[in-house]
Amino acid sequence: MSTKKPRGRPRRYSEYEQILQDFPAKSMTKRPIYINNIGIFRGKTGDTAYLKIFLRHGGIYKGKSYPKNHCLEVPVGKLGSWDWSKLEVERDRLQGKADRNEPLEDKEAVTFKEYAERWLELAKTRQRSYLTSKYAIENNFIPAFGHKDITDITVRDINEWQAKRLGKVKPATALRDKAMLKAVLNSALREGLIQRNPCMATDRIRGIQARLRYWTEDELLTVIKTAEKIDPHFKDYILWALHSAMRRSEILRMEWVDLKRLPNGETKIHLPTSKSDKPRQIPCSSQMLEILTHQRNRVPEAQTRIFPISPKTIQRRMEEVRNISGVEDINLHDLRTLNITYALVAGVDPKTLTGITGHKDLQMIQKHYSIVVDKALNEASQKSGNYIDNLLKEAEENAKKKQENDSNVIVIAAE
Repeated sequence: MSTKKPRGRPRRYSEYEQILQDFPAKSMTKRPIYINNIGIFRGKTGDTAYLKIFLRHGGIYKGKSYPKNHCLEVPVGKLGSWDWSKLEVERDRLQGKADRNEPLEDKEAVTFKEYAERWLELAKTRQRSYLTSKYAIENNFIPAFGHKDITDITVRDINEWQAKRLGKVKPATALRDKAMLKAVLNSALREGLIQRNPCMATDRIRGIQARLRYWTEDELLTVIKTAEKIDPHFKDYILWALHSAMRRSEILRMEWVDLKRLPNGETKIHLPTSKSDKPRQIPCSSQMLEILTHQRNRVPEAQTRIFPISPKTIQRRMEEVRNISGVEDINLHDLRTLNITYALVAGVDPKTLTGITGHKDLQMIQKHYSIVVDKALNEASQKSGNYIDNLLKEAEENAKKKQENDSNVIVIAAE
């Protein structure tokens, strides 16, 4: 009589080995077969191992972003390079990272200096203010953070840098620098190099006051006459800035080919791009046409730019104007403010004005300009003042009448 052989426990990894038995080598053509989120693909080039990871928080892998609750397939190489236990350990490691919302890939250490220099290379082709960015990164950021791994920059590091910066420059300058640092780190965040931007949790920079410097008519006339004595070319630049409300960078990039004469006789300056990254057309007034005539006679034919002046020359000329004229605390951007203010006072509709000034919407004009020239506010204030004034006058007249009546009653009683 034969003894029945006892049934033993199945081998621990028999499920995986069963796939190898059920599917001959090189027999699969489409997708891997998964058991316990471990996949096997027996393709023409050999056996490949895969892992399936559930991204409950979403994530970034190989530079691609995935949404929440996405199942990610991760190829981990030739099946022969792994044994089943190591595949399970690797699956659990990656799933743990996904559950904790940590990056799935171990990134190569990158210092802030290395990343910022690469960021600058890309900025050459897309930034109009590249030189400003280059100066800030090389002189303000790299000395402070350049040696640190970009993942090691903390909120405290930025707060300490910010405090030192505020000891040297005005709050508005420190805020601009911080905005650029934030932009660099945001780029690193989008690339998956860091998990959060430490700038977002730093201390707020306070003490920033909006500049509203309105030149008087005498100051404006003095500045124009002084500029003419120094350099007639610079005087026309000032007048153009005043009449056009264009930004300095827009004026300096303006070329003769941007001058468009329409069939109806109007002349406009076409700006292909501006600060808001949108093209716009600026109508030329008779005063602007006169300036263009001066420049056409003054500038060589081979010169493509209408105002071929360097930014450094403009700075030097403006400093000379301040020193000679005695009109201090002024800058060229004030001319844009003056133009917008005069236009609003003259009754130009703010929405129409944005088409000339290049603002994205009415918010900036309402915030910085119309607060001082808003006719509705002025009229409301005057109506309120008139009502109070009339009220007081009426009360005073009633008091006088009452006093006169009381005097008459006393006289009659005495008689």
